[in-house]
Amino acid sequence: MTDTPDTPPPAPAPAPAGASAPNIIRIPILISGICNALLAFAWVWGCITIILTIPLAVLAVFEFIYFVKLGQPDFARHKPKLKLISILEICSILVGSVGALICGIIILLNLDKEIPDTPDAGA
Repeated sequence: MTDTPDTPPPAPAPAPAGASAPNIIRIPILISGICNALLAFAWVWGCITIILTIPLAVLAVFEFIYFVKLGQPDFARHKPKLKLISILEICSILVGSVGALICGIIILLNLDKEIPDTPDAGA
């Protein structure tokens, strides 16, 4: 009769390090946020162009927020909001943001391929 010491149960596996949105989505959002912030800063000097500055600055802030949110493991739940942001990026060509236009198209084309649909928890 051999006496074996009690072994503790195995520890749960840690979350994978790459549990964030694909870079094909995250990097264009960051680039578009930087482009919109710089363009908003450039438009702020005119008295009439302050009307153009406010929406660009707000869009840039939301792009930075969603860049951070896409780095978290629950990034798939932000997919509908990302579609809206990418459409607003495309619409920002009206104020001269070509970089945001290109990034918005890249995000909109790759969003359905890279981020899976999640079931709606509220329904």
